Amino acid sequence: RLRLTITQAPLEQHTSLPAEIPLSLDAIIGISAWQLDETAQRTLLQLSVFPAKPYSFSEEAALAVSAASEETLDVLVDAGFLESVGCGRYTLHRTIMDFARARLHDSSADERMVEYFTSYVEMHQTDYDALEHETDNVLAVLEIAFRRGMHSELIRGVTAFSPFLGARGWDELAEIHLKRAQQAAQIEDSKLLTFRLS
Repeated sequence: RLRLTITQAPLEQHTSLPAEIPLSLDAIIGISAWQLDETAQRTLLQLSVFPAKPYSFSEEAALAVSAASEETLDVLVDAGFLESVGCGRYTLHRTIMDFARARLHDSSADERMVEYFTSYVEMHQTDYDALEHETDNVLAVLEIAFRRGMHSELIRGVTAFSPFLGARGWDELAEIHLKRAQQAAQIEDSKLLTFRLS
């Protein structure tokens, strides 16, 4: 949907686009993104690892994942890329997230997000109100850790988060993640055994 183009008559050509570039949502968002400074552009790309609106994330998580400053987040809010949803939380519109994620070629934001929320769940594993606010982010992190083979973080996250899932009655979801954590533990045990034998 970002790259769907609109045919324009010569007199209707968007003034910010070169004539050879067709009008699309991707191009229009790009015009605004190119006006951001380099730090804000990089921060926008890194924030695209979070689940899109209607889900939200805390300022603390945004700063940890993007390694940016509060001032840079303010720049993104003022430019309309990042939406403040109150109580120190932000959200990214799905279209903005798609635009940014398509340009994110650095895995460090994924890794910082996994580490941040793994530690968060461990620190708050008995504070179900805190976990309730971050459930969608934690589930996204468990998926990232599983896909990227981050076994240690997956095991830590699932171990700390599965009691909350069980308490909420999400037994099937808990079982999926517990099986993944078990597989990750078996892989790590196998690696350790191979290392000792070599």
